[in-house]
Parts: sequence; C-alpha cells; structure tokens
Amino acid sequence: MTILAGPGRLSDREMSDLLAASDVVVLPFKKITTSGSAILALSHGRAVIIPDAETISDIPASAALRYNGTIAGLSSALIAMAAVEQDQLARMGDAAIAYANSVSWDEIAERTVSAMMSTL
Repeated sequence: MTILAGPGRLSDREMSDLLAASDVVVLPFKKITTSGSAILALSHGRAVIIPDAETISDIPASAALRYNGTIAGLSSALIAMAAVEQDQLARMGDAAIAYANSVSWDEIAERTVSAMMSTL
C-alpha cells in the first residue's frame, strides 16, 4: 500500500505510476468547487471515495463511493470499499474511464470558471 501525504509535487510520470499502483483513490475534501484530481483518478480507471458534495455530484455512483463528509463517514466508506470484490472494483474502474472520457477539458474549464464566478 502506498500512501501519499504532505507537501511536495510529483512529476506526471510519478503520479501516473502511483495511480497505476492503486486500487482506489480517496479524496477527503472538506470544501470543493471542482476536482481535477478526481478526473485524473477516474481517467486512470480508478474508483474514487469522495464526499457527497453538490459540486462533484456529476461523478457517477458507478465509479464512486460517497460519504457524508464526516470522519466517521469516511471511515465507513473506507471499510466498505475494502470489502468490494475485485470484479466489482474492475467494473467501477470501467465506469470511471467511461465517465472521464465523456467529459472534455473545455467542459471542465467551463465548470471551473462558473464555480469561480459564483463566488463573486
């Protein structure tokens, strides 16, 4: 198991290798407007564990496990994901890639600008 925490920057290759070695990507956001990190994980065919936030509600349930934003909720989501069978995890990975391929970078940019403008 590889855990990445703390400051620092990974090269594109290091990030790709890290995602390739993972089964699931956990993104325990406290606040979020958009998520390039979620799209990156999904585009590598990785299921994500994410908070149930309106701003990332477009990520399909078939590729994500949502939790209520609390530490207890995250803990429960981690336990639930650990129990997922490999074939189900593979289906989640397929759904992740399908979703990532359906979203263009122009659309992501538009969503980002819209989110930023909504804060003005």
